[in-house]
Amino acid sequence: MATAKITVADVRRFLLDKPEANTLIDGVRWTDEDIDKACIDVIDAYNVIPPPVGFVQTVEQFPLRYLLLIGVTGHLLRGAAVSEASNQLTYSAEGVQVADRDRAQIFTELGNSFWKDFLDMSKQVKISQNVNALLGGKGSEYGWGPSY
Repeated sequence: MATAKITVADVRRFLLDKPEANTLIDGVRWTDEDIDKACIDVIDAYNVIPPPVGFVQTVEQFPLRYLLLIGVTGHLLRGAAVSEASNQLTYSAEGVQVADRDRAQIFTELGNSFWKDFLDMSKQVKISQNVNALLGGKGSEYGWGPSY
């Protein structure tokens, strides 16, 4: 599989996805393959978000690490929401009620928030790239950040 500009460790660190923090699932929530696939899916989504910029981004050269990180986060959380919703079962025994998979709503809200940020920033980046290409502008003094 191609190597993304963000690593599995970057995503895990951002999401605090580590066994000691996931006491109910006794491990990490997402596999390395889940995270790698999310990187590909998010860049595919970026490539179809209007406006077009005349070239297609790939996992290996996607230049905006933070944008990719929040997109991957939104993608993973939205997927987890589907899993939580489809496996939700509340039960009770001897007066104790247990709902061990009742996080669908919070995952949906968080995932949608990150995904909206990803979409908004993606559009702004693409508009800026198009304006610079059209006007042959000097570009921002901030540049696009360091090359990793």
